[in-house]
Amino acid sequence: LLGVTLFALALTIVALMVLKPTFRSLWGNRPFMRPEALEHLRQTLTTHLTNLPDEVWQAISGQMTYQAVPKKSLLLWPGEVSNKMQFVHRGLLRAYFPKDGDDLTYFFFSEAQFMTAYTSFLTGQPTRFFIEALEDCELLTLTKTD
Repeated sequence: LLGVTLFALALTIVALMVLKPTFRSLWGNRPFMRPEALEHLRQTLTTHLTNLPDEVWQAISGQMTYQAVPKKSLLLWPGEVSNKMQFVHRGLLRAYFPKDGDDLTYFFFSEAQFMTAYTSFLTGQPTRFFIEALEDCELLTLTKTD
């Protein structure tokens, strides 16, 4: 299931950035600060996409920003719209939602996985999840702007 999710997210990124020319205008030009994290992303993508053209890689890598996230940080709250897709270079995060006075873990995101509230990211609808860093994390972030 994780491999399928990673593959689907990678294809989504490629499709949105290459097949929809207007999509590029939705992303700001973001500097990148950690070359080893970017190389980790490229290796992960090429594991699942046997032919990742250089122009696609340049389009993706040119939009990434590095983000260090301390343990116990909340990256997303219920009711927010997810406008970020993040690659987990280091660390562990979880998506959970409140239920009957407790919280129910929906998914864990670990190294070499993409993280987002996927439905919210694609549809622009509010999410019902929290996303929390369980460890200090290093993320590569693509931010979709309106």
